[in-house]
Amino acid sequence: NCALHKTAMSSAKKLQGEIDRVLKAVQEGQEVFEEIWLKVHEASTAAQKEKFEGELKTQIKKLQRLREQIKSWITGDLVKDKQPLMDARRRIESDMERFKVCEKETKTKAYSKDGLAAAANNDPETQAKLDAREWLDNCIENLNTQKDALEAELEIARSKKKAGKVSEREKELEHHRERLNWHIEKMELMLRLLDNDNLSYEDIKSIQEDVDYYLQSNQDADFQEDETIYDALRLEELDQDKAGLDLLKQTKKEKELEKERREKEEAEKEEAKKKDEARKADAEKKRKAEEDKRVKDEQRRIQVETERRRQEEEAKRRQLAMDLARRQQQEAMEVAQAAALGALKKAEAKPLAQSPQVVPLPVAAAAQPPPALRDAGHLRATPEPGPLDLAGESKSGQSSQESLSQEGGAAASEGGSRPESRAEGRPGDEADGIMVIDDLKERVEALEASLKTMPDPPPKPLFDEPKVFEKLDDDTLFFIFYFQTGTPQQFLAARQLKKQGWRFHKKYLTWFQRHEEPIETAYDRERGTYRYFDYETGWCQRIKTDFTFEYEFLENEVPLA
Repeated sequence: NCALHKTAMSSAKKLQGEIDRVLKAVQEGQEVFEEIWLKVHEASTAAQKEKFEGELKTQIKKLQRLREQIKSWITGDLVKDKQPLMDARRRIESDMERFKVCEKETKTKAYSKDGLAAAANNDPETQAKLDAREWLDNCIENLNTQKDALEAELEIARSKKKAGKVSEREKELEHHRERLNWHIEKMELMLRLLDNDNLSYEDIKSIQEDVDYYLQSNQDADFQEDETIYDALRLEELDQDKAGLDLLKQTKKEKELEKERREKEEAEKEEAKKKDEARKADAEKKRKAEEDKRVKDEQRRIQVETERRRQEEEAKRRQLAMDLARRQQQEAMEVAQAAALGALKKAEAKPLAQSPQVVPLPVAAAAQPPPALRDAGHLRATPEPGPLDLAGESKSGQSSQESLSQEGGAAASEGGSRPESRAEGRPGDEADGIMVIDDLKERVEALEASLKTMPDPPPKPLFDEPKVFEKLDDDTLFFIFYFQTGTPQQFLAARQLKKQGWRFHKKYLTWFQRHEEPIETAYDRERGTYRYFDYETGWCQRIKTDFTFEYEFLENEVPLA
């Protein structure tokens, strides 16, 4: 069933191709007919008009042969859509009617029935000759019509036959066509002899009945052809140019064979051209597919390589940012430790520098104690308890103060004659120096303990300068913005990003930048293609197409200057 279906499909396709070829030939033939028709009516001389009328007759014969082919398709059941065929047939028949009008006008001249009858005043002999000529023309036309129908049927039979096989019907049709050509040649010879007065109308009338019988019955199944119809006329003997006639026959046959050969070669060339074009189209299609695949592979490789490089650069930038943060933290701790050690050294050096020295006083100066000593004795009289004072040190200070006050009182009662020794006040001063040193040591130890647990130090003062942010790239600014929240550096980074065309989306907490001009703009939104910074998944810039940015989510709190 599948094989039969394929065969039917192939036959239908081949038949449709033949129909298209015939319809195209009809259209081209009608165009040529129209051109010759105009030339006939525009001819300036009788010779030109006669020449164009002959060309018009040849063209209408071709259209009649195509019409017979179309009629066979219309009457058959192989063609489903017959409307184009019926339209072509009506156009051909219309041209045939136009040709009949032109032919009627031609027959009124020279050897036409009406013209000769009027010129010869209805001479019986001339009238008989005209009747014989008209009969021969009608016979030739009838034979050509039968021949065209026979050739159409033969073409259909050849299209249906299998390769390398010739059916009996084809042989029969071929033989029938040869017999028609033979009769046409005889008729044309008789017509030429009649015009040259080498054959009388009576001779033609003698075979008229047999020829009419052949024209009417040659297609019957039981028809027996009489091949001696023209023998009594001795046409070959009457033809003075028999050799020329034979040459004409041979030339005509050769032309027909040459025409068939050319048509066959053209058909083969057309088929080979179609196959070559199809092969080239397939090769071009395959080449384009391979080229597209190669381009896509190259693009994919470039994308993978670009993504790998971007990830490597991103990892380097992150590592550099982390190293920078660690260095800043380490530098801050070193600065704090240096400050603490400096304070410790300063505190240890101060009590030693203030320790009293034993210096012998002159006798004259011993009458009155120095003001500093008097002040010291006054301060010792009203000591202030401290958190770091020990019990022994308080006692020693109190006894020294009491002895100093008694000596001072005695010296006052004696009129200042007993000088006071400065060495007697030294034990109290040493105790106070020891207390201060111990207090500083405890404070340094507490400071060192607090440094171990102090939080991350703020950025280096270098990042407090706005001009520094102008030199940073986008990735560094995004890092400061997302990892230094709540600091002035976050504010400065946001301001610099806005200067570079980035805008913060408060809903998505993401920075956006126009990739190209918006395709739609309204008072409350705009739509187009944007770049945005993906800080959550890839830490990179991505493209977002057909994105609507609503202005209500646009951040406007950070000024540009």
